[in-house]
Amino acid sequence: MDRNKAGTNGRQTQSKASINLKVSADKMAAFITVTPDADNKSISSDEIIAFLKENSIVFGLCSGSIEDFCANKKFNVELLCARGMPPVDQEDAHMEYMFKTSHSALPTEREDGTVDFRNLGIVQNVSKGDVLCRIITAPEGKDGKDVYGTPVKYKEGRIPNFPTGSNTVISDDKLTLSAAIDGCIDYKKDILNINDTFTVRGDVDSASGNIDFLGTVIVQGDVLEGFSVKAGRDIIVRGMVEGAMLDAGESITISNGMNGMGKGLLKAKENVTGKYFENTRIECGGNINADVIMNCIVHSGNAIILKGRHALLVGGKSVAGKCIYANTIGSNSNVKTDISIQSDVLKQFSDGSEDQLKELKRDLTQATNDANVLDKQLIKAKSILPASKGNPKILLLIKSIIKNKADADARIKTIKKQIQQLDKPAD
Repeated sequence: MDRNKAGTNGRQTQSKASINLKVSADKMAAFITVTPDADNKSISSDEIIAFLKENSIVFGLCSGSIEDFCANKKFNVELLCARGMPPVDQEDAHMEYMFKTSHSALPTEREDGTVDFRNLGIVQNVSKGDVLCRIITAPEGKDGKDVYGTPVKYKEGRIPNFPTGSNTVISDDKLTLSAAIDGCIDYKKDILNINDTFTVRGDVDSASGNIDFLGTVIVQGDVLEGFSVKAGRDIIVRGMVEGAMLDAGESITISNGMNGMGKGLLKAKENVTGKYFENTRIECGGNINADVIMNCIVHSGNAIILKGRHALLVGGKSVAGKCIYANTIGSNSNVKTDISIQSDVLKQFSDGSEDQLKELKRDLTQATNDANVLDKQLIKAKSILPASKGNPKILLLIKSIIKNKADADARIKTIKKQIQQLDKPAD
C-alpha cells in the first residue's frame, strides 16, 4: 500500500510550496510531487531533503535527481527521490549424486574400439562410508535496506531432501548421505536402499551381462554359457549353470546342477553344492556336495561327498583334503577315474621332516660348540680366582658362565629329543 504525506504535516515550507510524499508498499522506493504556490516560486533541494528526513526517509536519497528537479522546476511531476537496496536472495541448493541414477543396459566400448556385450555394469557396488549423494549449497545471500534505513533480510534458498531408504546415514552437517553397509545401490525415484544381496530376477545372459557384487548374489533363473558371476559372499542359482564361471568369497549353491561344457569353472572359499556337475572344473576350500560328478576336475580342501539316488563319481580327476565319500566310484566302461587324498598338513610333514632333521643336527652342533667354549671359560675364570683374592667381578663372571652353561646343556637335551622323535621309525 502506498504511503502518502502532504505538505509538512500541516505546515507549508518557506517557499510556501506543497510537497506530497508517497512510499511504495515494500518501502523500497519513495516519490514526491511538488505543487508550487500561486507565485510559482522555486524550491531548493535542501528543503526537499529536509522534508524527507523529517518523514524518516534517510536511505538511498537520489540527490542528483532532486537537484535537477529543483533546477528545472519540474512541479506537479512525480519524482523518485529515494531508492532502497533490495536483498540478494540465496539460490536454492541442489543434489549431486555420486552414482548412476539410471541404467541404460547398453554395451560399453573397449579401448580397441570393440564392443563389450557382457559387462553392462548393472551392479553398482559401494563400501560402508562411501558418499552416495551430497547437497551443494549456494553462497549466502545479502541483506538489503529500505528507504527508512531498516535492514531487509534476504530469503534463504531451499534445501532438497535426501532420498529415503534403508542402510544409509546422513552426516552431522546434514549435507552428505553415505552407505551404512557394504552392498549395492538400489535406486528408484526418491528411494535409495543399500542391499547386501543382489537378485537377478531371471537369467544371467545378454540382458543382465556379467555380475560382479561384493555381497551375496541370487540368480532366480540360469547362468548361460560365456557369462560370469562373482560375489564377495555366497552365490545361489535357482536354475542351472552351463559353460559359465562362478567365483564366490564364501559358498556356491546350484539347485539344478551344472554342465561346464569343458570350460565352466566354479571357485569358492567354502563349499560348493549342486545336484550334479559335468565337464566342470571345481575348486573350493570346504566340501563339494552332489549326487553325481562326471568327468570333472575337482579339488576340495576338505571332503567330496556324493549322496542321493546315484551318489556317483565317474571320470575326471578328484582331489580331496580329507575324504571322498560315494556309493560308486568309476564305471564298468573303462572310463578313467582318478581320485586322491592330498592333505596339506601331511604333505608338509612328509616333505619337511628331512629338512627339519638336518636343521636340528646343525643346531645341535652349534649348541655343543657353545657349551665347550663355556667350559673353557669356566676353567680359566676359576684358575684366576685365588690370585684375585675373591674379586667380586670374577665371582660374578663365574656365576654368569655357570648359568649360560646350564642353558646350553638344556638346549642340547631338547634338540637331541627332537632328533630322536624324527628318527623314530613309523609303526
